Amino acid sequence: MPKLEIDATIQIGFGTEVWLLFGVEDENGKPVTDLKAENLEAHALASLNHVGWHEMKPWIFDEEGPGFYSLQSNLVNPDQPWSASSDWVVALQVSADAGQGQALATCHCDCSGSDGKESRRR
Repeated sequence: MPKLEIDATIQIGFGTEVWLLFGVEDENGKPVTDLKAENLEAHALASLNHVGWHEMKPWIFDEEGPGFYSLQSNLVNPDQPWSASSDWVVALQVSADAGQGQALATCHCDCSGSDGKESRRR
């Protein structure tokens, strides 16, 4: 199966709300369009003191332009909460007729609000 090229980044919202922004190209550099949520899997790395991957269930999945996508989800881990200051890691896998590919996106989040809802990416 042909390899897809994927570039991904994380944009942090409020609290543990997150957007995974990514672009997908085929092996010839052509944008891969019309992907659906069922074409991808996203997993967030567990936080604090243990390691494990937890599936991110998308709230919203949109194609923002040819080959560019956004997935809105929440990084809440059912086994353990995210720390107020943490490195967030998301693994993304895409599988479609055009091929398969994967990417990692990382971001350091420093939650500074007293209620833990004010976040910024650095």
